[in-house]
Amino acid sequence: MSRYEIAQAKNVFSNVMLSMNLDNSSIFTKLDVGVFALRGRPLNIASIQRAMESVGGPSVKPAEIIDGYVSFPLTLTEYLVRNKFIEAPVRVVPHLEEGDYVVNGFDAPARFSMKFRRFYHLIQKMISLGYGIGDTVMIQILISDKKITLSKY
Repeated sequence: MSRYEIAQAKNVFSNVMLSMNLDNSSIFTKLDVGVFALRGRPLNIASIQRAMESVGGPSVKPAEIIDGYVSFPLTLTEYLVRNKFIEAPVRVVPHLEEGDYVVNGFDAPARFSMKFRRFYHLIQKMISLGYGIGDTVMIQILISDKKITLSKY
């Protein structure tokens, strides 16, 4: 559902109040700029595409799932290294769950927050593996077991 649709359905809040409520909501999760979903509800790609198109964004292509894995490349930037989190791509989010993900080669897990679509503690693991700013890392997530494998792209 797009922010515009929410605003039309609930014409009670000012734009500022609506934005503040959506950004801090325990009911809605932000999928992308102006695109929100109800927490705990299963998401399908068609719904996300419709919401993205309603805010003028590009159509979301479904994430490719091969042998239970969803994968995406990530180029490490100064911003990512400084802020120490990764935002999961919109096309991947429907396949993820809130919580801890085991990262191959590490005892401490990475944590995924559905509210912010972010992985925490994953950047630090990439850096400890020798990746640096400008490197592109392939992130492979075994959906069923919540396991992450990192490799050079």
